[in-house]
Amino acid sequence: MASANDLFGIYVHWPFCASKCPYCDFNSHVHRGAFDEDAFVEGYRREIAHMASLSPGRLVQSIFFGGGTRR
Repeated sequence: MASANDLFGIYVHWPFCASKCPYCDFNSHVHRGAFDEDAFVEGYRREIAHMASLSPGRLVQSIFFGGGTRR
């Protein structure tokens, strides 16, 4: 069983937004037009695998996805 110190949360931010929310402090960009979404998702996969390799034995307790407004 994992101890409380072994548990952590992950926030995954999709930085391509239709408009910038006034409260958002994350790196985000008003997005217009096409972009290589598959390449960006693959970058997420590589980053997650890399961070997991740096955190052996730790368990993710929660995952939150944010960003990508459609307003």
